[in-house]
Amino acid sequence: MRIIPESPRRIGRLNQLRARRDILALLIGAATALTAGGAIPAADARKKRKKKKVPPPPVAPTCAQLCPDTARFCVHRLAGQALCGADVVAVCNPCTSDQDCLSHPGLPFCITAFTERATETAYRMIDQCPGSVGACAAVVAP
Repeated sequence: MRIIPESPRRIGRLNQLRARRDILALLIGAATALTAGGAIPAADARKKRKKKKVPPPPVAPTCAQLCPDTARFCVHRLAGQALCGADVVAVCNPCTSDQDCLSHPGLPFCITAFTERATETAYRMIDQCPGSVGACAAVVAP
């Protein structure tokens, strides 16, 4: 058997091929290590995350929840908390705040609506007094 020595040109090409294979193997190994190690998110982690559900706005309390049994009416003010009373006296004087009602003695509150506690029937002042959002009123304590 006769061994023929390889030419220097052929050895140079083999070394180039080996170097390319080594670089390619290094790149594949690095990419595999990054994905397995968590540096690049896995396909499952890339899925869209579930959106958090926004809770519904709180429900406004009913007149029965706001006022005691002795009250007949819940009075809704333009500014401020609801009032409870046995009776409501209102005059169709347009108002936008309690300050507007200071010129009407005995009618200190600017109300927008009132509700009968027993039936939960609401009466808006804009319907009772056309042209005004609020009206000056007095609320008789229960």
